[in-house]
Amino acid sequence: MNKPFYHRNLFKFTLLIIIAATFAGCQTLQNMADAKKPNLSVKDVHVTDFAFNEIELTFDVSVENPNPFALHLLSYDYGFDINGNNFVQGAADKGLDIEASKSNIIQVPVRLNFTELYQLFTGLKGEDNADYELSTDFTFNLPVLGKTTVPLKKSGSLPLIHLPQISVAGLKVNDIGFSEADMELVIRMKNPNGFGLLLRGLDYTFKVNDKEWLNTSLSENISISKKGKDYIHIPISLNTLNIGTSVLKILNNAGSLNYSLKGALDIDAKHPLLGETKFPFSKNGKLPVMME
Repeated sequence: MNKPFYHRNLFKFTLLIIIAATFAGCQTLQNMADAKKPNLSVKDVHVTDFAFNEIELTFDVSVENPNPFALHLLSYDYGFDINGNNFVQGAADKGLDIEASKSNIIQVPVRLNFTELYQLFTGLKGEDNADYELSTDFTFNLPVLGKTTVPLKKSGSLPLIHLPQISVAGLKVNDIGFSEADMELVIRMKNPNGFGLLLRGLDYTFKVNDKEWLNTSLSENISISKKGKDYIHIPISLNTLNIGTSVLKILNNAGSLNYSLKGALDIDAKHPLLGETKFPFSKNGKLPVMME
């Protein structure tokens, strides 16, 4: 074996490897030196939690990495303005890697409490909608550049939600026989919102003079238009022996009774951003008796 020839070829091969590695390393360093900021955009806005006192808006933010190497998202913070006034602020540490030439969806949830909103901005109490603007700053760790902040804004319109108004109109007596009393509890419901409501059901407990008359549910679809009102009629059939003579006397003479009504309504809000929710309520006081 010709050892000098072998060593010369080995030296050349090793030199080629070093040159190639050096060139690749230089190219990688050059790529990192030319690092580009990620592209941000809001792909969707949807409600992820809804009640009549508060909602949670979630913004799906697309983070696109245009670089041939991975980027690291450190954190984000945001401010949420309503009609030009700052209302909510928040921040989150994400610790997320976005692969080279790929994109990720980052969800930014914003929770709004309407009680606090109306206390802070009293002029919104009678409004149906408000303008919002979400201002976010996403902080990334970029090669060479280090910590880099990329801003993003999104504006739109938000429905202002108001509590439904429930009141007990009275107890309607249809018939009192020797052994049974047939009645109807009449509940009035008013919708102060700029969108319609569909009542899908009612769970409730109804007491008269501290005695439980009903503890059940009612399945009945009732549509209430925006700014409208309607009535819920709950049938009651009781054995007269269980009512008591004093209450029977009041029923026969159209007087008034002490009552308490507690429960929850299943409501479907007819708005594209909203949906189904439960509305708990509790009412008590004097119950007027109405004869048929």
